[in-house]
Amino acid sequence: TVTISYKQFSSTTTSIFMNKQQLDDTSVEKSPKTTPNNKPNNQKKRKPYKKKRKYSRKLPVTTSEKAAAHNRQKRRVAYQTMRLASLKATNEPPSVWRFDKLFPAPVLDEKSIREDLYGNKAREEKMRKRQLESENIRDQKR
Repeated sequence: TVTISYKQFSSTTTSIFMNKQQLDDTSVEKSPKTTPNNKPNNQKKRKPYKKKRKYSRKLPVTTSEKAAAHNRQKRRVAYQTMRLASLKATNEPPSVWRFDKLFPAPVLDEKSIREDLYGNKAREEKMRKRQLESENIRDQKR
């Protein structure tokens, strides 16, 4: 067995590390002169990145788009009020799948009853009258 004292061990390890550091220093080639930003002088400067322009409309907003935005806003407000009312009442958000929501109570008024019973016949009669009138106009032109 070999016995090494602490003094000998510490001196050998420092010499090993010194030798290794010296080897590392000699193997690295020195880089070309650098600027303050740590970029070599021989690199070309790149143009600065140009931000993408934000999209802007060329045509004004049409009336149908305005109406759609207005309707969207009205629906959003109606939904928020319904949601808040449901949260206050049941402490839960509204459920679309409740029986009451799927099958609302029928509205029985004179107009809706008349439309259900006689609506198709009335529309058919109007269409027949229009067809007869258009045929009469064509016959007169001939």
